Amino acid sequence: MNLAYLILAYKNPEQLGRLVRRLGDKNVRFFIHIDKKQAIEPFKNAVEGLKRKVTFVKRERSAWGSFATIKATLNGFEAIAQDSTHHDRIVLMSGLDYPLKTNEEIREFFGVNWEKNFIDHTPMPYKNWEQGGFPRIEKYYFYVRNKIFEYPMNPQQPSLLRTCLDKVFRLVLSPKRKFPSKIKPYRGEQYFAINRMAMLAILEYVQEHPEIIKAYRHTMAPDEMFFQTVLMNCGKEHVINSLDSELVLHLRWPKEHSAHPVHFTEKDLKELANLGAHKLFGRKFDMEVDAKILDLIDENLLVKSPLKKVA
Repeated sequence: MNLAYLILAYKNPEQLGRLVRRLGDKNVRFFIHIDKKQAIEPFKNAVEGLKRKVTFVKRERSAWGSFATIKATLNGFEAIAQDSTHHDRIVLMSGLDYPLKTNEEIREFFGVNWEKNFIDHTPMPYKNWEQGGFPRIEKYYFYVRNKIFEYPMNPQQPSLLRTCLDKVFRLVLSPKRKFPSKIKPYRGEQYFAINRMAMLAILEYVQEHPEIIKAYRHTMAPDEMFFQTVLMNCGKEHVINSLDSELVLHLRWPKEHSAHPVHFTEKDLKELANLGAHKLFGRKFDMEVDAKILDLIDENLLVKSPLKKVA
């Protein structure tokens, strides 16, 4: 089995290098997207010596919650599809993730569960999102210098600039976006692990249905909706039936509706050590917050353990 890791990174080149070296194995390739706002040379230097296994994909200028993350991921999928190697499994992750299982366990898990596509997916309306999440796709969201401006304006976030922009937008935009009636919206966590069949289904759907790009271009956090919606609307029953909401990535939210998951530290080693066999990776880790936890994972977690197939 050939395994491709698509990594979205924007900080900590040293940590990216550590991640790539930890996951480096036979029949493994890395496709890395570096945020265009960052200088790329430190990241290239961090993976020096692994150039035959690493491809840097076309870069986008990403802002948190913007459509640029979707473009970056699609750029990665295109690079994987065009690569001379036939990649059987594609794992989308960030540069702040880290394995919780050995390379052997990861490979064995995906081998046992070769037909499954592990992507969290739930139809909208979603009970844990305000108004089911529909304001995310029915309002307009624009990003200016990494700041989010929404239209119609949120009355709870007034400012002179927002008020002025709201008046300008009112001249050219309707107060409510029309989501394509033939597309059923879904939501889910951003990161996932899919097989080549699902990846190609995504690329094909996007190519044949350009309206999906327009539908999500100015939405809020489309990385939590776009790929779930594409796969569940692709019309390929064998793909849809293969989707499994079980996450292979473990993360913990500090509280409901939080924008970012917690940073794991050395205090969390016990939690990370007692996860199921399907929790292959953890998110998120930051060497600027706590580098010790990565050492502890290397020393204590990355050992062989029994494998169980996901039911």
